[in-house]
Amino acid sequence: MAFFSPLPFFYFIFITLSILRLNFGLSFFTGLVAGFELLGIALYQIPKFDSIAFGNQYFTSYTPIIIKSVVLLITGIIAGLVGKKVKKSLMLSIHILQEKNEIIGMFGQYVSPAVVDKLIQQKTTMPPEVKDVCIMFLDIRNFTTFSESRSPEEVIGYLNTIFHYFIDIVNQNGGMVNKFLGDGFLAVFGAPLSDNGKDVENAVKASIQLVNKLDILNDQNVIPHTKIGIGLHAGQAVTGNVGSNERKEYTLIGDTVNLASRVEQMNKEFGSRLLITDSVFKKLPNQEFWMPVPLVKVKGRKEEVQLYRFEPSL
Repeated sequence: MAFFSPLPFFYFIFITLSILRLNFGLSFFTGLVAGFELLGIALYQIPKFDSIAFGNQYFTSYTPIIIKSVVLLITGIIAGLVGKKVKKSLMLSIHILQEKNEIIGMFGQYVSPAVVDKLIQQKTTMPPEVKDVCIMFLDIRNFTTFSESRSPEEVIGYLNTIFHYFIDIVNQNGGMVNKFLGDGFLAVFGAPLSDNGKDVENAVKASIQLVNKLDILNDQNVIPHTKIGIGLHAGQAVTGNVGSNERKEYTLIGDTVNLASRVEQMNKEFGSRLLITDSVFKKLPNQEFWMPVPLVKVKGRKEEVQLYRFEPSL
């Protein structure tokens, strides 16, 4: 009869398929129904212990059918546990992806994957706080004149090309581009993650690499001849997420940021490409190739500021 044929094993197919619903209760219920259905049909079809009446001389007990029913139930439990495990792994993957999207949305899509992974691992909530940072401002010189004689496609293509290389350099040195300012950007070293006291050194290293990379791009005619100005200043800044419930952005506020911006503008006055403040200079392990410039009066500050320009030819 069918009870001793392979037909009951079709139950296992449907129980296994229930895993796809990732619902322990459904898989357990499927196994439970299959087991009781097989047992119920057997009890209904077999009125008594009579192997001759049953039509199978090997039938001497209900035990094989009961065992099959129990196996179906156990299969349902196992399927449910597998589905539960798969669901847990899937939900964890979705949660990690959501965290990555939130971080990218907060810090910008140019944040390096390494920073994203570290923030997820540390589960940093990033409350408002004061942090020691090194701020970099970079500006492309004469961009307005350049853009006036180019099509929108050429302007955007030019910016994307040059920023592609620049962003990689910032990321590789532990920094993060925080804001794009049209023809330039603001980058931060030391926030939201610090490199154990090497943030200033990393910022200077990145700045020198940016200058050198631009020389290569100019020499190889990858881009129209371009000049840049970079300003660095180290100090404390208020950091935190600023915005509405719909969108927040990681922001740095304070005199450190303002001074770094004004230092970058001083490159025009001194005809330099890279200027750093005294607070940056003092933290450099190697102070070679840096030449002090005359003290300057900076808007918003009472005291004059000592700056140093990068002179690789010294």
